[in-house]
Amino acid sequence: MAAVDDQREVAKTFFVDGPGGTGKTTRYGCLIWALRHRPPQQEVLCVAFTGIAASLMDGGMTVHSTFGLPFGTLTEDSTSSVTMQSERAQKIRNAALIVWDEAPMSPGLQLTVVDRLLRDVMASELPFGGKTTLFAGDFRQILPVIRRGTRAEIVMSSIKENGLWRVMERFNLVQNMRADHDADFATWLLELGNGRLPAVDGVPNTVQIPRQMVCDVDDLIDFVYPQQMSFANVDEFARRIVVCPTNEDCRGVNRDVLER
Repeated sequence: MAAVDDQREVAKTFFVDGPGGTGKTTRYGCLIWALRHRPPQQEVLCVAFTGIAASLMDGGMTVHSTFGLPFGTLTEDSTSSVTMQSERAQKIRNAALIVWDEAPMSPGLQLTVVDRLLRDVMASELPFGGKTTLFAGDFRQILPVIRRGTRAEIVMSSIKENGLWRVMERFNLVQNMRADHDADFATWLLELGNGRLPAVDGVPNTVQIPRQMVCDVDDLIDFVYPQQMSFANVDEFARRIVVCPTNEDCRGVNRDVLER
C-alpha cells in the first residue's frame, strides 16, 4: 500500500511466496478491495496464467488477454498486441496496482514481454514501467509447461531465471491457514512440496501416502453426494464437486453418482 501511494519514480515490484493454504489469495484480495473502495477509488489489474486462477480474483483476467501476449512459443523478440492508444493500454496506465497470481506457472519470457510493454505504455525505463506490481505463487506447484522438456529446461524457463527476478522484493508466507486445524497434514504437505519425503523402495518421484490420508472412492462419493439426493434438493448438490486427477477418473465418479 505504501508503494502504491509513493508517487516517486522508483521500482516497486514484489513477490509473495507461500505454500498452498498460507493465505496468498486472501492477502491480495484485501489489497484489491481496499484500493478499489478507499477514496479516491483506484483501479487494480488482476491477472493469472490460467483462467481458473484468474476467476478467483474480482475482475481477474488471464495474462494473455490483459497484456496481449502471443500464444505459442515466446522468444526474446516477441511483442504484445496492445497498441499505445488502445483501451487496454489506458487500463494499464490507470491501474494503481497489478496483481499477477500463479506467477511461477508463467514462462520467464512472459515477464520480458510484459516488462517491455509496460515501459512503452508508461514511457518509463523502470522495471514494469514503474507500476506497483505484486507477483504471487508457490514454486512447489506447477512450473511452466515445456513440451517434452527436461528438468533443466523447465527450471531454466521459470521466472527465477529471468533478470527481472532480481528486482523483486520478496516475502514469504509460512503458516498454513487452511489446514491450521490439522498440523500433521500441513507439515506432511510441506515436506511433500519441498521434496523431502523418502521414495518408496528407492523408486524416484514416488512417495508413500499415509493410510489415514486415504479414503475409499465409494466413501468419498457417499460423503459428497449422500443417498438422499433428489430433484427437490438438486441445486444444493450441484455446487458440490469431487476433484479428480484424470478425465477417466472424473467420468467414473460421474457415472457412479448418476447410477445411484
